[in-house]
Amino acid sequence: MEDSESNVHLKTFVQINHDDIMLPGELHRTNQDIGICIFVHGSGSSRSSPRYVAKVLRSHGIATFLLDLLTPQEEQIDKMTRHLRFDIAALLVAHERPNDIKAVISRGGRPDLVSSEILKEIPTPTLFIVGGNDPAVLGLNEKALKDLGSQIKQLEVIQGASHLFEESGCLEKVADLAAQWIKQYLTSDHDEK
Repeated sequence: MEDSESNVHLKTFVQINHDDIMLPGELHRTNQDIGICIFVHGSGSSRSSPRYVAKVLRSHGIATFLLDLLTPQEEQIDKMTRHLRFDIAALLVAHERPNDIKAVISRGGRPDLVSSEILKEIPTPTLFIVGGNDPAVLGLNEKALKDLGSQIKQLEVIQGASHLFEESGCLEKVADLAAQWIKQYLTSDHDEK
């Protein structure tokens, strides 16, 4: 698919094999990308669902890799049990590979599920985005932000937004915040890390 004569959009399906488990992914890139943002999807939000934020990031010259963390079998089980609802992969990867990860964004996530000991050791610039009408998750993000070791950290509250940011204009605000955060930290080195 061609976005313009000078900017070609390429979509590639990828499968990552880990410990005999195959995880499906989708890579979107152009010939002019400044970097890549990895979207890690847990239950209820697969790479095949409409991805407005990823589309906005691509319009800013940021390639996107959409990765499902659950196998199809786990997804089916979780539809009944809901025990795999939350994932904390981005923060754990930032902890394990701080030189490879330039920025982390958690949208309506549960960073409190990462132990405070690990949070204190994460040096990566981190942005938490939470809906103002999601008080339980907001409180959990506020606590995690205090524990986070990065010198560059921020909590953005989208007023009028619920957990899924489905209200008019809310997802657009999320996408703009994410694009600016990624562009700021993807293209420069920060001594604070």
